[in-house]
Amino acid sequence: MKILRPGACPLIPGLLAVALVLCGQALLRAQQDGAMLPTGRHVERILPEEKNPFGQKVQVKEEALVVEEETEETRLRKLLGDMPIRGVVQSGDACVMMLGPMTLREGIILPNLLPRQTERVKVLKITETEAIFGFVDRDGRADVRTLPRRVDLAPEVRYLIPSKIPGTADPASSNDLGGVITQGSDGPPFR
Repeated sequence: MKILRPGACPLIPGLLAVALVLCGQALLRAQQDGAMLPTGRHVERILPEEKNPFGQKVQVKEEALVVEEETEETRLRKLLGDMPIRGVVQSGDACVMMLGPMTLREGIILPNLLPRQTERVKVLKITETEAIFGFVDRDGRADVRTLPRRVDLAPEVRYLIPSKIPGTADPASSNDLGGVITQGSDGPPFR
């Protein structure tokens, strides 16, 4: 690559001079027409009772965009709502609950459940039918933002084995497990 020194190409100064002359002539013509000067513009008078389209901006109605932002509180609510309750024990006036891998008592602050968790969660109340968690505010109150959790320790049937297998006379003889689980007429219905 060859670097040109100033004055090495005699055409460049000539081209610049022609460009300046042409641009200058265009500016002079625009000034003479009055397009560049404020006095040369057409003034439009608008009466006070007429609507001025340039006076106020048109207010555009914005649709409220519903954006669900997953905050730390919503993640904690989901996590606490999904943890299985393993058991509740009443001992005297207090209840103790097994929630997932944790043993909970009233008044304790839960350990951090999320990485870099800043929200603190306190166990407000535990009964045999309900547990209430509260998110601790800056002033130390935990009763404003609460998360109630219903306790239901009733057994649930996940798989129902049919009482008769089609094509066999005795379902118990074809079953290697030693029998078939059936719903008795006197027992509660399966859930």
